[in-house]
Amino acid sequence: MSLDLARTIHIDAEPDEVWRVLTDVERWPESTSSISSVRRLEPGELGIGSRAAIRQPRFPEVIWTVNRYVPGVEFAWESESPGIRSTGFHSVAPGVNGGTDLTLRIRQEGLFVLLFGWWLRGIDIRYLEMEARGMKEKAEADRVPAVSIAL
Repeated sequence: MSLDLARTIHIDAEPDEVWRVLTDVERWPESTSSISSVRRLEPGELGIGSRAAIRQPRFPEVIWTVNRYVPGVEFAWESESPGIRSTGFHSVAPGVNGGTDLTLRIRQEGLFVLLFGWWLRGIDIRYLEMEARGMKEKAEADRVPAVSIAL
């Protein structure tokens, strides 16, 4: 059995600004209370093989490893714990009328999902919403304002 949930939100900021917020994973706890702490396990930019230890309320700390990375577009990472494998997908795309569409998706598989999927689903839906809204607020607050010059 698997659980697969996604949340897309429109952000009034350019894709590169949203990407910067999205990939600055150590600062995620500043934007959402669904993440207690993020600790990168290697220095440098996020990329294939990058790992981070993430702690969320109600869950033990888990190590996530990036297994897909397309700069400026998307990244995915996986974690494994007894009875559950989780994959997190994160992508940005230009919005139809400007701005950016951010999509966050979580897929979970394993015995834990089979036994406790009903409980996990509710938490995952809340956490995806909190994270999407937090990233929207952060990216919109950080965006570079347009400058107009009157002549």
